[in-house]
This record gives sequence, structure tokens and C-alpha cells, in this order.
Amino acid sequence: MAKIIAEIALALMVVSVPLIIIRPHWVFYIFLFSTVFEEVFYSYIYAAGGLGASRTWSPADFLSFWTLFAVLFVKKEQIFPSDTIKTCLFIVTILSVICLVQGFALNGVQIALPDMRKLYFVPAMLFAAKYLTDVRRVNTFLKFSAILLIAMFTFHLMLRLRIITAPEEFKIAVGEAGVVTESRGELLLAPVLYFVLASMGIGRLAMRYGRKWFSFIMLLCGIMGVGLAESRTLHGGIVVIGIASMVFVRGRIKTFILLGLVLLLVLWLGWIIGMETLFSRWQGQQRFKPDFWRMEEYSAIINSYKQQPYFLLTGRGLGAQHFIASSFSLTSTGMVSGYHSEFIEWLDAFGLIGLGCLLIIWIVSLYQSFALLQSGVPLLMYCGATTFLVMSALFLHSIFSPSFMNVKGAATLICFVVLISNWREIYYNSYQSWCESDVDTDEEQMGDTDHLTGITQQAEP
Repeated sequence: MAKIIAEIALALMVVSVPLIIIRPHWVFYIFLFSTVFEEVFYSYIYAAGGLGASRTWSPADFLSFWTLFAVLFVKKEQIFPSDTIKTCLFIVTILSVICLVQGFALNGVQIALPDMRKLYFVPAMLFAAKYLTDVRRVNTFLKFSAILLIAMFTFHLMLRLRIITAPEEFKIAVGEAGVVTESRGELLLAPVLYFVLASMGIGRLAMRYGRKWFSFIMLLCGIMGVGLAESRTLHGGIVVIGIASMVFVRGRIKTFILLGLVLLLVLWLGWIIGMETLFSRWQGQQRFKPDFWRMEEYSAIINSYKQQPYFLLTGRGLGAQHFIASSFSLTSTGMVSGYHSEFIEWLDAFGLIGLGCLLIIWIVSLYQSFALLQSGVPLLMYCGATTFLVMSALFLHSIFSPSFMNVKGAATLICFVVLISNWREIYYNSYQSWCESDVDTDEEQMGDTDHLTGITQQAEP
């Protein structure tokens, strides 16, 4: 089985090469799929001996480069001046190159090479910036994302119900210690993407976009997925999404009741399949117990930059290590790479410049997405609602866990930031296509164009 899956993965990469020129967007979507199931592919390829390769690989390793090449074959239909988000994303791209060079030069290939996967979001970001520029493409991306994440949830649910068992190859790759967390999907899948699924469901319902039955399925799968993962951070994030949705949804009381009923349904289904409810990981704790590993990370980053203050602006590069006393059980020296917190990890990898760009991207994305809620354009309102909810939840999540540096989820997450930065292109190209088709109901389909023009100046703080 392992060899068959490894050969399929190899064939997938080979077939994708001509698609770079013929159908570059197919490469993009194959790449997104491969990142979500990256650990599954990696585990089987590991068991197959990498098909003779000296190191274990996954399809996403190669498809990330294919996606970078595919960017060259995507024609951008309309060029607008760069806004704040695009400027910050451009700076992050440059910092990523510096981070990569520093990692190989200063930290060594053996340490830095596996950490290259943390930069999966860069090729997805660059491709999406050129490709997601009109209604047809954006709708295709949103539908693909919904189907992909529902498929991930289905796989996750079948694991939890023991309909399928975790592959033995996964246990070999991550060790027996990973078996417990694997059952929750924290290592095998990307539970952080359930935020996207739940937010898309709420966004569609609130903005009356698309079929209601499909929106309910997305919302239900997103919340149930968080339940299956049994992560305290994800629990908090889904609560943030519920509270944030009250800001803009129509019929707040009805929405509150709906979310409450969905939560009760999830709790009941969890009880049926033998889960200890959504809050099982909180049970058995008589008092608050601080996470000493995470507490040590703050002092570790300070000590690291005390020793190398000249890297404070641009970061220490991929694979940079820091000392965590409680990690002696994992490594013989107590030196580890990577952090639980997204913000600390960006500070270590990209320095103060990168961390500043991340915070600006967060703030401006929230501001612009909220502004688009008032645009009167259905698609832009839907994208604005979804991104506003996702970014709100990710802020809490990023305090405790990686988000845009999450190997399996970052490539999909960053695309929603790009959607907000591309709103002018999406509106302009859509308006042009409708005008050329001589549709009589342009004003009705596009919404209040005068109002939309007004938020051009309001969309940035």
C-alpha cells in the first residue's frame, strides 16, 4: 500500500510539470490539496523508503516550486497600485528569501531543509495574487476550498469512528507518541482550516450567497471538525467566530439560536460516537495549569537575540534553534527549532520587520474585510465576511499555535488575505465582463456602485 501511494504521489508531480504552462491554476489547486494531506502522503512515502530517495519527501515539496513557476504563466488582467497588504506581502516574500539563505548558510542543510515546508504559504500567496482577480476564478477557489475541507472533515470523522484506522506508516514516521494526538487529527490533518469552513458557512448565510443547504453543511462540518480535534485553542477560536459574526449578521437573535443549536447537535453527536464532548481536554483540571513549554519560549527568543542582536531586524533564518529546558526528553541538548506561537516564530524567522508586516496585514485585512461588508456586491460581501471571521479567530489561535506557518494549513489560509487585497481587481474585472455582455441588470448584480467607489478611500486605515 505504501509503495502504491508513493508511486501515485510521484505520478502526480510528474503530470503537474506540463500543467505549469497548459493549466497553471490546476497546479495551484493540486498544491493546495497536497498541503492539506501533506502528513498522510509523507507517512506512506516514508514507509516506502522514499522510492529510493536519500530523504523522505512529500508531493507538496515539489509542487511548491511548480506553483512558483506557474506564477510566470498567469496573466494579470488589470494592474492597480499596490495597497498596504500587497506591499507587506511583497516585503514578506523578500524576507522569505533572506530567511531561506540564512537557514542554509548559518544553520545547516540538515536542520533548515525540513523547515522549508513552513514557507509553503509563499508560492500560494504569489499565485493567488495574480490569479484570484475576477468572479469566476474567485468562485472556483471558494468552491474548491469548501469541497477540499469537507473531504478533510470526512476523512477525520472516519478516523475517529474507526471506520478507517490511522496508517501504520504514520506511527512509524511520527513515533508512538504521535498516536494519541493523531486520533484528534492535530498531526495528521490541519484542524485550523475548520475556521475557514465555519466562517464560509456563516458568511454565505449572513450574506445570502449560494444555496442555504450547502452553507449549513459547511457550518456544521466546520464546528464538528473543531470538536473532533478537541483542541482548546480551536474551541476558543470558534467562540470568537460566533461572537464576531454578531457584528454584521442579519437577525442576530436567530443567528445566536442557530449557532447554539448547531453546538448542541455537535455535543450530542460527540456523545453518540464516544467522545468526551467538545470540552474533554478541559476536564480533570482542578485548577489552571500553565504550559511551561510555551512560557519558556518567550525567554528563549530574548536569549537568542541577546547572543545574535545583529539579526533582530531580519530574523535568524530557517532552522534557527533555541534552548528549551523541558525539551530534554525530545532532544539530547534541549535545542529545538520552531515555536508554538505564530508571533514568536515570525519574530525568530523574519525579525522585527517580518513581525511588523504580519501585524499590519492582520489589522488592515480586518479593516478592509469589514469595509467590504458594506459594499453591496454579493461576492465581495461574502469574501469580506469570511475573511473577517477567519482573521478574528486566527489572532487568538496564533498566540498559542502556528497559523500562516502551519505546514498543512498556511497555503489555504493566506489566499483569503490575498482575496481582500485583490478586491479592486475582482470588482473591476467583473464589472467590465458584465458591461461587455450587455446585461441590463448591471446595477442590480453589482450593487450600489457609488457606494463601492466610496469605500475605495475608506478601505485602508
